[in-house]
Amino acid sequence: PVFAVMVAALCAAALCGASVLLPSPDSRGIAEGSVPKPGGGVRKFWVAPEVTRIADELWTAAEAEANSTLLNWERQLLGNSSSWTTLGKRVQEEVEATAAAAAAGITAAGCVGCVACWAWLWGGRERFIGDVLPRVSSKGQVTVMAPVLRSDPMDGGLFVMGNASLASREFVPLPAGAGLVHGYDLPVGFEVLNGSALVLKISFVPAAACEARAVPWLRPAAAAGDADAQVALAAVVRRGSAGEAQDHTEATQLLHQAAEAGHEHAAYLYSQALAAGRGVDKDAAAATTWLKRAADAGDPLALLQYAGALQAGKAEAGEDGAKVEAFRLLARAATVERLPEAQYRLGDQYMQMSKSFRKSAEHMYYLAAEAGVVRAMTKYGALLARKGPKYVQEGIRWLTQAQDARDPEATYEIAVLHEKGIGFDRDEAVALDFYTLAEAQGSKRAEGSLQRLKYELVRKMAEKGSAKAKKAFAELEELRMEL
Repeated sequence: PVFAVMVAALCAAALCGASVLLPSPDSRGIAEGSVPKPGGGVRKFWVAPEVTRIADELWTAAEAEANSTLLNWERQLLGNSSSWTTLGKRVQEEVEATAAAAAAGITAAGCVGCVACWAWLWGGRERFIGDVLPRVSSKGQVTVMAPVLRSDPMDGGLFVMGNASLASREFVPLPAGAGLVHGYDLPVGFEVLNGSALVLKISFVPAAACEARAVPWLRPAAAAGDADAQVALAAVVRRGSAGEAQDHTEATQLLHQAAEAGHEHAAYLYSQALAAGRGVDKDAAAATTWLKRAADAGDPLALLQYAGALQAGKAEAGEDGAKVEAFRLLARAATVERLPEAQYRLGDQYMQMSKSFRKSAEHMYYLAAEAGVVRAMTKYGALLARKGPKYVQEGIRWLTQAQDARDPEATYEIAVLHEKGIGFDRDEAVALDFYTLAEAQGSKRAEGSLQRLKYELVRKMAEKGSAKAKKAFAELEELRMEL
């Protein structure tokens, strides 16, 4: 059953990467596309020409002001700086003539370029710009997204999603110079598999909303039954941001409405509100019901959490049993949805299997470690360090990185390497220092190893004739016999 689950998960993963088939561009050179919307309807988007030229102007202006390479850099285009206000107005004029013309059906009159964000993306790392999970941005009523610079070659590109699962991801072909224009409701991102790209996002809102950092378009859409708007408004109301008063009850009611309409991520968020009693009476049974509903619909976070509930015996399993069902959900969350925490936990699952699954565990730990999961760095580093001389220094690098992030188990593993002389000169005194530090940091394994090594060091000193060591060793032996 485990092998069948793995095959199914990998087959599902192969669904990623299809391209959206867009109709022929209209007289303005604009092509319109759409993906299904939770609760009915569609999320529209447009591929518009000339966007990269606008992006180039913004990037040039940004470099001139910052005098440095910008990474994940964001700037309010309309604000206190007169130069940026002027630039924002010019962007508005440019987009009115090109990209905004495509979005006439979703944008309000008088929208201005409000926030610009750049990000360098490099291949080989699971990095995205945009919302991978079906959250909708409250920064813009309309967003323009375009690659400004691309290496040659570059594999990957811009994608849109129809639902919560990455299996619904479809890449959108962008002609040279073109960009994507979309409303607040479309999950969109850019992934680079090989090569690199500089990607720009510009968020457009009504001028008054830009100055106030408000989101006036969400409430009317939510009231009209738009599930995406309900989820976005719930997030704003829960935080009490963007000019909205904080109200957990209203936020939870909005999530309930969206969940009932079939919004997968809303069902997950509503289950969390029920479990915590946030804005609604606490109800563990109802929380589990909604969590399962979200997992069945493919929400990535729900898959991960429901797998944990099955493993802990807090959810009722199907005919395959809790162990197999939990593994299936975890495998999908790790391989299809590529959630780092799921990859880490799947690595743990593989480690509990036969040695033939050790490489699978190592790969899952690597993916999670690359994504920043500190515990995965420790386990991946420990596996490499014990794999052989060829891999030991790479293992030590990962362990050191995890130790810098204050993982006590990484400190413990480094102590073991010093004690055994793996990758370091064998030095029990140095190992003792690391065991002591690991114990102070909270490592349970370090406690036993520390006492064992102290005993061995005292014994060796006693054998060399140290009077103090002999006395201490005799006391330790007496205590050991009593225990």
